[in-house]
Amino acid sequence: MKYTKLVIKSCDGGWTIEESNNPTKVFVRWAAVIHYLEDKLTSKGDKSKPLPEKERKMTEKEAKEKWCPMARCKIDHECADTIAVNRWSDGAMIRGSLCVASDCMMFRFVPDSDGKTGYCGLGGKP
Repeated sequence: MKYTKLVIKSCDGGWTIEESNNPTKVFVRWAAVIHYLEDKLTSKGDKSKPLPEKERKMTEKEAKEKWCPMARCKIDHECADTIAVNRWSDGAMIRGSLCVASDCMMFRFVPDSDGKTGYCGLGGKP
């Protein structure tokens, strides 16, 4: 599996996204950052490789086992008092960075599923 490392930083007047082997991108609006991440980190940006149906719709229990790119965990760090991360430096998930399913404003339930099946709205509609 190929991983894409993105570093998002706030700066005067907006945000920057640093990506290996690509020039730094500058954004003024947070919505533009989210749109860029959506295209970069989900299959929405590459329609030739749609996610399998099972990976797009899931129960809340299944969703809570998935990693969330928006979650942050506060940890103590030798270089700073505290930092917020969602993965360890070796790429391993931090338990607190998992999806919270319907407790998240981005989680959407599939119509006519009686509230049993849903998907992450960050990734677009399935």
